[in-house]
Amino acid sequence: MKATKLLFTALMLLAFTACSNDNDPARDATNDAKPQFIIGTRSNADTSMQLTYSFTDDGILIIDNAAIPSKEEFNKQIDGHAWRLLSQGFVLPDGSIKDNNKGNQDEYIVLYNQRRLAILSIFTYQPEERKTHYGNYIDYNDQTGYIGLFNVVKLSADYSQMIAVAETYWYPDPHEKAVHGYSVWVFERLTEAEKSQAIADYKVNLDQLVAESVFEPSNGKEVFGAKLSALTFSYIEPGELRVNGLQQISESVFRKHIAGYGWRCAEAHQIETNGTVNPKDYEYVEGLEQKEHYYFGDKTYQVFSTSYYHNNTPWYYEEKYVYDERYNIFFEINDGQRVGGQQIICLSEDLKSFYMIGRNMQNHFSSSTNDFRYNLVKYTRLTDQELKELRQKHSTNFWDLDWNTGSSTTD
Repeated sequence: MKATKLLFTALMLLAFTACSNDNDPARDATNDAKPQFIIGTRSNADTSMQLTYSFTDDGILIIDNAAIPSKEEFNKQIDGHAWRLLSQGFVLPDGSIKDNNKGNQDEYIVLYNQRRLAILSIFTYQPEERKTHYGNYIDYNDQTGYIGLFNVVKLSADYSQMIAVAETYWYPDPHEKAVHGYSVWVFERLTEAEKSQAIADYKVNLDQLVAESVFEPSNGKEVFGAKLSALTFSYIEPGELRVNGLQQISESVFRKHIAGYGWRCAEAHQIETNGTVNPKDYEYVEGLEQKEHYYFGDKTYQVFSTSYYHNNTPWYYEEKYVYDERYNIFFEINDGQRVGGQQIICLSEDLKSFYMIGRNMQNHFSSSTNDFRYNLVKYTRLTDQELKELRQKHSTNFWDLDWNTGSSTTD
């Protein structure tokens, strides 16, 4: 449910909706590029940390003097360190920069450890409450600088500062549609003492930042994964679920038995804090969360759902994707980068349904703002006729909906 994901991430992580790009910020400017501009750090004395950039006619940001860290530099100088956000600005296609400093956050720190991510933040409207959010394992891309939230485009010579860029949207007027642009982030690296203090202050669970084991490549073998009855669930904390007993589902199985078909969300069950699965079908709450249905093509997948913000308008959107059998995850691809994924945990024996883990972001069941849980969601295969009817019903493109002015009226 893309609307809820965008809303949640915007509120909780400011620009977590950021998508990096295979329109690589470091690639050479083309002949159709517009005039160049300069992004400077807070200290313009260090001219080596200035970025020269331009935009192509179709609005793609090109950074002409990027110096993307190598994997060796990432492993030594970024991974294992904590970075405090100094400033953030929105770079618009006309070359102007909307500088909002750190947005609505008093403090924003990213902590990488074994290519896992934790985000530590204090919001201005809740200054007494420190928040910690854990991200997924990041397979660093030294061609684009992709690091999970953004693309790293420069490190200072002494590795004390880092500049990153992320594709994003911002709202200059609450009554107008979002404007597409780019965010530029400037970070400073904390000392080991400051990092230790931040870990203590935010009560970071270091067990969450230990790299998870991944499956070995199947080498084309048909590996079907575990049965549902063999899986158990446990929360490291209320917001982070671990699936125990997970087995690999190979890409060949995904391509043969899941891709090429439509899938309806048949039922969803909340996974309780003690790891048990509530037998009651989860009740999706209007205005907060909607059920999603899928179709997987060869390189793109389609999502079908309903907007309660727009008089129950059925909508769809299509994105590129790739299935990674190392994690049983199909990753959405936005401009060449993996920006979000869903994990398939098992297939039914008749191969006509599968189960997936979905994060429950409604938070209506607890007074604790950190008590997010997960759903166990079952999808059943559609016939060709059912898929045709689903597409006919959900004919409105998600991106044609104006999320700033949409009505919350329901039928």
